[in-house]
Amino acid sequence: MYSLLNRVTRHCIYTFVRRNMTHFIKRFLNSIFFIHMAQLDSLYNNQLETLLKTTNDISHHTYAWDGFVSSSITALTIAAALATLAGLSLIINEVKRRHYTKAKQALLIKDLVRHLFVNAAIMEALQIKSGGQWDKVHPAKGVFSRFAVLDSDVLLDDIQLSNKDFLRSHSLKVFLRNYNIAAVVAEDSFNNPNIALDEKTAIIEELWERTNRSVKELTEVGIIAHLLPGTRENQEEGKQGVSSFIKEYYEKENSKINPRELIGLPTRNGSHTLFDCDGFNLKEEFDMAIVRRTKDIRVIDF
Repeated sequence: MYSLLNRVTRHCIYTFVRRNMTHFIKRFLNSIFFIHMAQLDSLYNNQLETLLKTTNDISHHTYAWDGFVSSSITALTIAAALATLAGLSLIINEVKRRHYTKAKQALLIKDLVRHLFVNAAIMEALQIKSGGQWDKVHPAKGVFSRFAVLDSDVLLDDIQLSNKDFLRSHSLKVFLRNYNIAAVVAEDSFNNPNIALDEKTAIIEELWERTNRSVKELTEVGIIAHLLPGTRENQEEGKQGVSSFIKEYYEKENSKINPRELIGLPTRNGSHTLFDCDGFNLKEEFDMAIVRRTKDIRVIDF
């Protein structure tokens, strides 16, 4: 009777482990984390397949005959099943970590573009309030220092790119590092009355250019890494995803602006592009950001 019970137990465990195990695990993950079935293959990294092969090998060697089994073999079978379940737990945690990491990275890309969007609006507000007479006035201290991007905010090391696109993430790091340097140079120069007007003009124009280039690099890396929708050739959908994020972010603040405050703002053209408003469909939002920042920014006489 005892041997018969062992045999029934072994048969039940093998039925669970061997029959359609991969399909079961994928369905299980899908039901818990709402991850599309087609996405799971890229998340496994062959861990699941290796785990199942090992379990099936154990199963094959311990289920080679139909006679009664000893309690030691039954124990080995149970251990194999428990190992499978332990491996499944590790895979679930890995899938969950990667799923949420990519969501956070997508939000980070969008928020970094939003940060640069605001910086561009501040530069426009400074031009309006100063009239470009940087030899006579300077912005309040700290304005340009706040332009910098925190290294801890970028998390570019976690963005997964193919080997041929790896250098894009490195290139983006370099762009953001140089952007931070340009912000520090602007902070020091614009508060120094001994720096010539021409030099200050060149410094702020370089900061404009670096702002636009950093936005472009962020968007392209986001699309290449599949954090934003779209393709290399057609980035429209990715830009609209960023645009929707920025519009929603400032929706409450923008609702308080009187349309009359937008009258008289400078017309932006190819030679005066602080932010790609047309590409991101954010012209109205950019004008509103300028109005908001014009109220906050102070320009002081030397």
